[in-house]
Amino acid sequence: MGQINNARSFLGSGSGNGDKLCCSCGQIRAEKAVKKAIKSTFTNLDDLIKFPSMYICDSCLELYNNPDFRFKSIFSDNPGSYVVIERSRALQILSDPPEQYVLSLPYSFKKHHWLFAGISTRETAKIGTDDREVVLDYKQHDIPMIIGEIMEMISLGVPRSEIITGNYSIFTLDKYPFVKNSEALISGLRHCGGVELIVKYTPAVKEKKKYEKKEENPMLTSSEINAVNFLSSIAENSVYRIENGMQFWGGFFERRVNRFKELNIKLFAEKLTTAVASKEGIWCNMLKELTEEELEDIMADIRSKTHILIAIVYGERSKNK
Repeated sequence: MGQINNARSFLGSGSGNGDKLCCSCGQIRAEKAVKKAIKSTFTNLDDLIKFPSMYICDSCLELYNNPDFRFKSIFSDNPGSYVVIERSRALQILSDPPEQYVLSLPYSFKKHHWLFAGISTRETAKIGTDDREVVLDYKQHDIPMIIGEIMEMISLGVPRSEIITGNYSIFTLDKYPFVKNSEALISGLRHCGGVELIVKYTPAVKEKKKYEKKEENPMLTSSEINAVNFLSSIAENSVYRIENGMQFWGGFFERRVNRFKELNIKLFAEKLTTAVASKEGIWCNMLKELTEEELEDIMADIRSKTHILIAIVYGERSKNK
């Protein structure tokens, strides 16, 4: 089979009697010209060719022509062979990986996902997906714990799309206040594609768990409490909120806060009240009664914690209805 130094050599049969360098696996066994062996409709040629050659070996050609490597979840812990696994087994493997293996998982069932797989170990997983290699570092992250946390979030009803992006709606943050702590645990795997992979391969939940929301307030600093009260006063008196509640909390209010939050607090309040068709409220008294330092702290919190503060404002209003 030759020296195994990449996933393509690991997965392949090792066949090929040529004397040329294979552009895909790097072994000296190729004899077929790529331009004749690969279909003209193939769009991943740059990903297929990893070595300076225009020839491909029979082993890599077999992988290219094998429909399993486009449409199925592929696992191998034995060089030269592979098995098609059920989707539910993928996260089981990543929770307790073997010493050495190759795992490649399709998202769309249209791409040659095996082109992006690497050889994985207990310390580092290199998983092939539609258009990237997802690298999970077990030394840096507690991968089994993160998998469990994401599966729990999904079972409780947190939207999958929001877990993937990390952009949780105000409604989600209010309904599931634990998301803030969960996000602190899982966010380190988002850039590498790990969060998306885990979400996509978490099995469908037949019956979601019921989450009992606790009523106690989150621990806020005095400045954050002032910021919540300040924003709440403007929202309370907004004619737009009264007439268009879902749109107001669904992004209208936050976009306008973001538009003006770099201003000083007086201009911020004036511009925001006009933009949301509001009127004077307790925020006017706060401008008179609080010190300059306290007012600056309010704006600092609004600038850096806009989304979560608005979620708290929404939650407080919902609770007090």
